[in-house]
Parts: sequence; structure tokens; C-alpha cells
Amino acid sequence: MREHLRRSQAKELSDNYLSKHIQNELISLVAKCTIDAIVEKVKKAKYYAVIMDCTPDLSHNEQLSVVLRIVNCETSKGISIHEHFVGFLQALDTTGRGLCESFLGHLETLGLDLSNCRGQSYDNGSNMQGKKQGVQKRVLELNSKALCVPCGSHTLNLVVGDAAKSSVTSISFFGLLQRLYTLFSSSVHRWSILTEHVKNFTLKALSTTRWESRVEAIKAVRYQLTEIVEALTALKEYAMEKRDAEVVSTAGSICQEMQRWPFVVSTIIWYNVLFQINKASKTLQSQKVSIETVGKEIRAVTEFLQEFRDDGLNTAKTEAREIVEKLEVEMSWLEVRQRRTTRQFEYEGKEQTQSTAEEIYKREFFLPLDTALITLNERFSHMETFYELYGFLYSTDVMRSTEKEGKLDECCHRLEQRFDDVDAEDLNLEVKGAVRSFPTNISTPSEMLDYIYRENILDLYPNMSIALRLLLTLPVTVASGERSFSKLKLIKTYLRSTAVAYWLRFRACNRVAERSSSSTGERYEAKSYTKRLQKELTTGPQMLIVGDGAVNKTKHFFSKNTKVLCFTNDMVSDISEKILEITAEHPTVKSLVIHTGALDVVKQQSEVLKWDFNDLLNKVRCLNTEVFISGPLPTVRRGDERFSRLLMLNRWLKDTCATQSVNFIDNFNIFWERRHLFEADGFCLNKSGEHDHIEDSERDGDEEGEWEGVPPECSEPNQPDPKLIQIQAAGNRVLTFQQKWFELYPWLHYSPGLKGVVCFHCAKLCSDKSNPFTGKADPAFISTGFKNWKKALQRFASHEGAAVHRHAVAVSLQKKPVDAMLSSVRAKQQADNRHGFNHVVSSIKYLARQGLAMRGHESDDGNLYQHVRNKAETDPLLESWLKGDKKQYFSPEIQNEILTMMSHSILRSIADRIRALPVLQFSIIVDGTQDISGTEQESICLRYVDQDLVPQEVFMGLYQTNDTTGRVLANIALDALTRLNLPLASLRGKTYDGASNMSGRFNGAQAIIRNLQPLAVHVHCLIRDALDWVNQLGVLCSQSGKFKTLFKDIASSNPDIPCTAIRPLCPTRWTVRGKAILAVLAQYESVLVALDRKCQRDAQTLLRQPMALRNSLGKAKHCWG
Repeated sequence: MREHLRRSQAKELSDNYLSKHIQNELISLVAKCTIDAIVEKVKKAKYYAVIMDCTPDLSHNEQLSVVLRIVNCETSKGISIHEHFVGFLQALDTTGRGLCESFLGHLETLGLDLSNCRGQSYDNGSNMQGKKQGVQKRVLELNSKALCVPCGSHTLNLVVGDAAKSSVTSISFFGLLQRLYTLFSSSVHRWSILTEHVKNFTLKALSTTRWESRVEAIKAVRYQLTEIVEALTALKEYAMEKRDAEVVSTAGSICQEMQRWPFVVSTIIWYNVLFQINKASKTLQSQKVSIETVGKEIRAVTEFLQEFRDDGLNTAKTEAREIVEKLEVEMSWLEVRQRRTTRQFEYEGKEQTQSTAEEIYKREFFLPLDTALITLNERFSHMETFYELYGFLYSTDVMRSTEKEGKLDECCHRLEQRFDDVDAEDLNLEVKGAVRSFPTNISTPSEMLDYIYRENILDLYPNMSIALRLLLTLPVTVASGERSFSKLKLIKTYLRSTAVAYWLRFRACNRVAERSSSSTGERYEAKSYTKRLQKELTTGPQMLIVGDGAVNKTKHFFSKNTKVLCFTNDMVSDISEKILEITAEHPTVKSLVIHTGALDVVKQQSEVLKWDFNDLLNKVRCLNTEVFISGPLPTVRRGDERFSRLLMLNRWLKDTCATQSVNFIDNFNIFWERRHLFEADGFCLNKSGEHDHIEDSERDGDEEGEWEGVPPECSEPNQPDPKLIQIQAAGNRVLTFQQKWFELYPWLHYSPGLKGVVCFHCAKLCSDKSNPFTGKADPAFISTGFKNWKKALQRFASHEGAAVHRHAVAVSLQKKPVDAMLSSVRAKQQADNRHGFNHVVSSIKYLARQGLAMRGHESDDGNLYQHVRNKAETDPLLESWLKGDKKQYFSPEIQNEILTMMSHSILRSIADRIRALPVLQFSIIVDGTQDISGTEQESICLRYVDQDLVPQEVFMGLYQTNDTTGRVLANIALDALTRLNLPLASLRGKTYDGASNMSGRFNGAQAIIRNLQPLAVHVHCLIRDALDWVNQLGVLCSQSGKFKTLFKDIASSNPDIPCTAIRPLCPTRWTVRGKAILAVLAQYESVLVALDRKCQRDAQTLLRQPMALRNSLGKAKHCWG
């Protein structure tokens, strides 16, 4: 690969496969495979629902996100609900007609039938949800079965928004929170004052769209009001020192308002209300949620609001009393001047009641709650439609009550009339049967449908399964569509803002859509085992395995002549009591394997445990069956005490069994430090571990044959020159043994007598016919010899993963000297770890260079792990390395350490390059900005002239600071030079922005450095000067009509250059500034002439602005800027 890249860069190859066309083609092919896999799943599920949402991208194009929701049903495996992203569609027409046509065209491209659509969900926009011209109405006209479900989260958001805007008190409350955040976030020093006092929860800005998420903004005030008041007081004192009147006034007014009793009560009220609504909104955003959950959550929110309306104010006052006691604030309501109405003279005067301040607050308190309750009922009234159709299927209790009330037949016919997918009569009978036969723990629709497919009783409930699938297919929210927008921001950045629609769609499918792989069945395999029937041969089992919970999951791995008896909670004494009775019930058993003792270790009674084991051994010694005692399994990082006790038990059992002539299976050597064979708890074996455990325990009775693979006197594998090994002919090809096979598999031993290779360790181990592993070994690798070079790598890898081989290697290593064994094993581990770690480092380097996050959006499967795993597809050694427990190599600590080492290496190389100059002279460039967290970051660059007399400017890093004074900034720059080992005496220039802390003549950073190094000439940033003068020129043109007319007459007199108006610079959009600057450059001569004439005409008025502009623009440095 390195040679290919070198030849490509040297243009020695005509085709390098690295062009943008190849990239786009590969992306499109991968996206097509992903979409095809999703479409295949949708067709298999038959019924689907559509979720759509719109958003503008970076280039102001409207993007329509399309997501399909299906219920994936697999017999004996259960069900799962998925929402698959199928692409972004560029919407040129955002009306209901245009969006509907775009969706139908995309559906036709995918090859899906609209008649199978059973649900649709959009946001609350009129172009989507419109009852006459919206997308949902147009889709319903084409398919009346596609029921529309408005987004529950959007609807809840509107409920909260309407409630918050219904009261003046609520509006003022949220306005005060936003002023509080704006005050502290506007300055780095203000934010540092806040963090000094507020430790647990930080202030957050109010969300302008998601009202329920404002609970995070209230949370900090709710639990840290005292600390925030202290921070405001400290900020006010700091502003008084700086003579900042605006900050003093703002901090004082906010602090005074936050210490009032109504504000504290409002904080408690709104936090409790938004907490409950936010919890319901979060629940509805899961793709596993179905339509019945919406009704349950909405009822819960409605009941809470109703109860809170009754006694919520008293509860809030009780909680607020604890806070105001800390603040030492009086619990009194703010008196408000009563409004007086004009009285008319009448026969009887009307008494005007005067409301107290508390009564006024109560009215303001009840108004948002009443608004929320009314809005909830109005906006979720559509749920009644779905309850009428599917309500009797919401739970088994509802099904039972519907049957008792005699409404079941009516509900089934109503569902048949709306959907012709079910038969009402059969559905009625199936529901009645399900109520009586389903287990009591089955309640929800997803649990009922999952039970039908897991137990493979679909033939008994065909109509009920269809009805449940239709119910679960209905979408609840458009959260999946909105999640795709986060990927849109990552894909279409400002560097790729001109990406075409098809490229954007392909990239989004690759990033958002769920990966479809062949391992789908494996992911469900662990969950698919509900129960297995134990079938015995007519002669009975030949092997019997008795044990505790460790052998429970091994039942489905054994052959028919093996039976497993699991006693989950039994200890050694319990097994000892029943072992004779068990063996009497199985007279055909020839081999007995007992695995127990792990539960006894927890009791920490080693002497009692030894006594029980001796009793058990005495009982099994009298049996005519060959007995094997399976030793305890080691733990994985679960404490030294338990591990040491298990190790001591294993050693004692091994010696005791040898003394009493009982076979012993040593599991410690096989499973020690093999983390990938254990479950997450570190105690139980996983599927692979159970399989290896079985191969170590089960044995066949066939032990005939002689072992000719490895001579007894041979101490090392025989690995001659491959030319001496027999050649095979396969058609027109000649197959030879490869030298690299010896390197990959050092246990290969060539036997001249067998004319093939065998496993050195297995052949040595299985030469003893009494060994229990002999019957499980592959004869090709112990006695007959392996000669099929066509399938060599496949068979070698399969044999190396077998438990017999690992046991043979462990036995072989035990016979070697300890130092040689440890050195060889450690060398192999170090080589493997070094190979894998090199790939980790290269992936971190790639992600850092591209500016991508290491973690991404998933902690266990982040961008770094994905990148390394992609490399493993073409690297078998890396793939085997990743199968182990290598998560520590992807931890944040390792990532940060590698990034730090990389940055230090880069900085050292730059510093060495500068120090190697013939004349060591350089300049420093410093500028500051705030990052997204409000922290000040100082950027430092160095400028120098290299040996080829070419100016170079190199970035040396960002340095965080909480103090932006001139002395602190100067110390940061000097400290950076010290770290880089660059002498201050060689500093010849420095430049900063125009701020006083940077360019100040007395206390600025440039003045402090000038005192230390007078030869460091300060140069103000020419670009900033030029922008300032161009902006002033634009302001002069816009404010002075005479100068504008004068400039226009002069510029029009030059026919070679078109006359362009000069405008001020845009304060926010920097891209627009280019036009203003180009207008000045193109008409630079006309600008100078106009300024000269303006100065001559206004010579008597002594106007300074035109004269200053003429003098500044006449200098060459401003033209350069």
C-alpha cells in the first residue's frame, strides 16, 4: 500500500483509485447495499409506517428526512421494532403537494408499495399535518389505511409553550433566567466567577424550540439559588472595581429579583411541571414505544397537572421556605398597585373588591396550568380515534374487560371495517383464547406479539398477530427523523456546503442507516433459547454432567448421548447427598463429570468445603463409572480474595484427585486471562466459553489406534524447507506448502512418515491413550497427518481455536522452564499488542488530522473503534487481536495520552527546525477567542524565514486562560517560548489584534514583552487596520450624500472600470465583506481622488475624518492589508 501511494504521488500510475469519482462511486455502492438490505427487511415485514421531517441545510436547501418504521418478526426469536433512515430528499417545493410528490417518487425508487403503508407521522407544520392540503391528507386519499399520528413530542412542546406564554409572571420568569445566562456567558472572567461559586450544575441557555428541555436551565437555579446569588454579588463587586456601570446595574437587578419570594416559588413550580413533562417527552422519543404508551404517558401528565393544580402551590411554598431561610429573605408577596376603574353615579354603588398580592399570584399560577390542561385535551384528542380501533388490544387486562362487557365482537368488526387485513370472527376467537392461555406476565402488545413468535404459535393466532403488528407499526414521534439532522450537520459542513443531493443522500445512508450484516442472527441467538426438549437414546445417555449454575447454558451444545443435570443453588454437600441416586437412575452412563464448589467459596469456609469434597470423592470412587471432577473456573478482574480462594481450591482438588485416583479437569489453565470467554459480570462463561468448557469435559469412548505423528524423543516441531514437503496437484494447478504457514502456526510439525503435518502439542498429548482429550482431537492433526494444502489456512485456524489444542499447549508449556515459558508468551503478547496498538495510533492520527471526534455518538462503538475495525477486515492478525478484551486501548485516557504525545512530537519538530536556522530569528503572533464553553483560548503562531528564504507561519497551539489581562497574556506567550526552548533574545517581531490587553502601550502584552526584548518590533495587524478604514469609508459614503455624489462622478469618468457603490462592512457575515473590499480595491485611485477633493472643499471646516482616511489609505501597508 505504501508503494502504491508513493507511485501515485509520483504519477507513475495512470489509475490510482483515489480520485473523487472513485470515492463517490464507492460511497454510492455501499449506500445502495445498505438501502437494499433495509428495503428487503421492509418487504419481509410487509407493513410499514413513514416518518418525515424537514430542515434547511448549511447551503439553505430544504432537506426532507425519510424514515420507515417496521416490526421485524422472526419465528422462535421474537420481535423487534426498527426505524430505518432511507435518505434525504432535497425539497424544491415545500408545499404539501411538493413534499408528497417527492416522497412518492422516492417510494417508487425503493420499490415499495404505498398500499402496505399503515401509518404516518410528521411535525405540526401545516404543509405536513394540514387537513385539506397537507401531506397526510394527500397520502390518505391514496391509501385510507395509512393513519396519521401527530408527533407526541412536538405536541407536548406546544402545550408547554402555550402554557408559558399565557401568564405575564411566567414570561418574566423565563426572561430573567435568560438574562442571568447572558450576563455570565458574555465574558470569560464573569463565567470564571460563576464556576467558583456554582459547582454542581452549570447555567444553561433557554431553548428557543424545545420548551420541555428548559428544565435543565431551571435545575441549576432550583438547587443552587444561594450559590448563584453569591456569584452575582461577587460579580457586582468586580464590576464596581472596573467601573462597569451596565454590569453593576444588571447584576444588581437580577440579584434583587432572584431573592424575592415569588421568584423562588415560581422556580419550584416550573421545575416540577417541566420535569414531569420532560420525562414523558423523553419516553415517547424511543423507537420501541408504541401508540398505547402515548395514552398512558398523557394520562399520567394530565393527572399530575390536575393534582398539582389542587395542592401544588402549597407544596411549592413548603419547598421554597427551605431555600429562603438560607437566603434570609422575607416570605412576603410583592404588593402591586391595584387598578382603579372609573365609577359612574348610580342608584346603588358597586363595591370594588381589592385582591391581595397572594391572590394575584394564585391567578397567575392557575392560568398556565389551566392552559396546559385545556391544550392537552385539545391537541391529544386524536388519540380517541386510535383507542376506538386498537384500544381493546392495549393490554391483556383491557382485552379481558372488553370481553366481559360484551364489546369484543364490536371492536373486532370495527377493526375489520377499517383494515381488511384481519377477519373479525377469527380475531374474536383468537383474543378470547389468548386471554385464557397467555402467561400472566404477558401484558403489553409488544410482549404478546413477541410471545406468539417466540413460542412459534403463529398458526394459532394469525389474525391477532396481524392486528398487533398494525398497532406496533404506528409511529409515535418523529424523533428518528430529527436525529438524522445531527448527521446532516456532520456531513454537510461549511467545507462541503456545495455537496449535491445524491452525494448527500448516499453519505447520510451510510452514517445513519442501521448496518446490515450477516451477524444479525448471532445477535439474537443468545435470546432465542426459551426451552429445549431433552431427548435420550433408547439405550440412555453415555455421559452424565452434574453441576451448579455454570453448566446450565451448556445443555444445547452437547450431543444426544450426553445429558446435563443442573442444580443452580446446590453446593458440594447437596450434590454429594444426591449423586448416588442420580447415577442409579442412569444405568447406561459410562462417564460422570461433576462441576461444583464455586458457591461454597463465597461462604469462605475452606475446611468445611474440603470435608464435603472428601465425602463426595469417597462416594463416587465406589461407582463403576469413570468419574471426572471439573475444577473451578477462574474469575476475571473480580477481586484478589475470591480469585485466590478459587486458585487454592483448584490446587487442593488437583492434588486430592491425584491421590484418590480420580480424573481431574484443570479449568484454570484454559480460562485464565481469557476475558473474551466470560460474560460482562466476570463470573459466568459466555457462549464461546461454554463451548470450550464442553470440549474440555466431554469425551468419546473410542480410543483405538496408534499415534505416529511425533516421536517421543522429539522436543521441538520439525519444520523443514517447504521444498522437501510433498507437492499436490489440483487440476492444472500445483499446490505447495508455504513457508509463512510455519510462521503463522509455529505448532505445525512435518512427519515424513505420514507425508503431512500434525499438531506438535496435540500429537504429544494424545499419544497417551488414557488422556480424556484423546477422543476429541482431530485425527488429521495427531495420527493420520493433514495433507490438503488447498484448505490449509482454514483448517489450521479451526484447529488452533479448538479447546483440545489450547489444553495441549497449556500442558506443553507446563513442562517447559518457567523463564522460557514466560518469555515466549510475553513476547507473543507484546508482538500482538504492538501490532494492534500501531493501528490504534494511526487511526487516532487520521481522526485528529480530519478534525473528527474519537468517541462520536456512541461510547462503546465510537469513531476510533469503527476505524480500527474497518482495518481489521483486511488484517487477520488485527481481527484476532480485537476479539480479545482490548477496550482499554480505546479508553479516553489512552486517546488523550496519544494525542498529547503526537502534539508534543510535532511541536518539538517545529522547534528543532527553527533552532536549526543559520540565523535564529522569529516573530510571534497571538490572538484570542472564546470557545463554545465560554473559555478564553489564546492562539499562538510563529513566523520565520526558512533556509530557502521562504516565509513560514506555523501554529503552535491553543492555550487556555481565565484571566485576559495584558500581563497574563504576555506570560502565556513567554511560557510557550520557554516550553519550546526558543530563546527570547531571538524574538524580532510580534503582532496582536487591536485590543488594549494585547496592543496597549503601557500594560498590554506587547509593552511587557518589549520591556524584556526591545528588539521585538510590534506590528499592528494590517488586515484589521484595513478593515477598519474600509468600514469608515463605507460609513462616510452612506452618511454623506455630497461625498457619495462626488465619488460617483469621479468613478464614472473612468470607462475601463465599472462604477460600484462602496458600502460599510457587514458586522456578522464575513463572506459579504469581500464585495465591499473588492469595490475599494477596484476603484482605489478614484477613492483617493475623491478624498483629496473632499479635503480641499472642507479645508475651512477642519473635518478630521476625510483627512484621516486620505492619510491612512495613502499608505502602502493599508493597501497590503
